[in-house]
Amino acid sequence: MTTEKKPKVLFMDDEFAKEDPPALLLEAKRAMENAGPAGMEVVTVSTLDEAAECFYRDFYSVFVLDIDMKAGLGSFSVPGCDEPRGTNLAAVYKGLDNECAVVLYSGAATPADKFAAANAHVYALVEKNPGSEQELAETVAEAALAIGGRLRIPTPCKEGTVL
Repeated sequence: MTTEKKPKVLFMDDEFAKEDPPALLLEAKRAMENAGPAGMEVVTVSTLDEAAECFYRDFYSVFVLDIDMKAGLGSFSVPGCDEPRGTNLAAVYKGLDNECAVVLYSGAATPADKFAAANAHVYALVEKNPGSEQELAETVAEAALAIGGRLRIPTPCKEGTVL
């Protein structure tokens, strides 16, 4: 009997740092956990420093982040960018792991953000508003399936084989 691994999702929003995160975010997390054929494993973080720690420890099928992340930047900075936004972070992350789908989830998207998201090859931008939780979950499940929801671990080689 084989068990299929659930796709892993890293969900980053600075509002997760609040003592009582908004119900919209908690509902979005629950919807993602139950979406797709077998649900998804969702890890939440509120800062880029926390996200970087997660990236070092594990592989993620999808990275969901907010556009307006002023409170969650931590020690992170984007070279040549005075005011980093989620679209800048998406471009940086896609440069590090281009097999991971990036989905922006924001209520603060400007036309410039939408243009930047397209240029960064973001999988989707979902408007954050009441009732959007299911749309986000379906989009993330679709993104996870599009890349296969697989772990990207090198195939073991025989001793002496050059990678």
